[in-house]
Amino acid sequence: MTEEKENPSRPNAGEALSEERRGEEGPRFYYSRERRLSRASAPVRALYADQGKPGFSLLRPLISSRPNAILFGTVAALVLITLVMSFSGVTGGKLYRGCRINLSAGRYGGAVLVVLKKTSTGEEAYTGPVSLTVFPPAGAGVSELPYPHRVVFSSRKTEEFRFSVPFDEPELLIELSGGDSEQGDSLVFKIKTN
Repeated sequence: MTEEKENPSRPNAGEALSEERRGEEGPRFYYSRERRLSRASAPVRALYADQGKPGFSLLRPLISSRPNAILFGTVAALVLITLVMSFSGVTGGKLYRGCRINLSAGRYGGAVLVVLKKTSTGEEAYTGPVSLTVFPPAGAGVSELPYPHRVVFSSRKTEEFRFSVPFDEPELLIELSGGDSEQGDSLVFKIKTN
């Protein structure tokens, strides 16, 4: 018969499990932040200096880096341009007796539809009949007569009127005039059909 050897459950089964160090065996490592920072550059020391909690700032994060500052400047410029254009009336439409008039034309189902949008700008906005005369552009070679149409502006803040014209041209000239002949003022729009 052969003798069987007992296998220990761990390699150092004879020693007690503890976290105590025995004597001075092995290297000891010491870490000193002050000693490390004394040899660091001035910007690194400034990062570790206790400066307290920074105050709230809405603008500081928006311009904290060069890309953020460029993006913030671009957005601010676009907002400023949009505001200037909307207050100057460049964005489209013309003023007519206290109403902002926008005209557009588009093709739909083989016909050209003209859309008139009226927005009142104040209390003295014009209310009453408005005559629209649609002309094909000069030199288009169209023998048709101008197309008249009539709408009535009410006291509502915004209104939209749609009508079709009998000719299909890439550009249209539209003359808008009030129903009473005493003022004698009119607007002329040159619009493209989409």
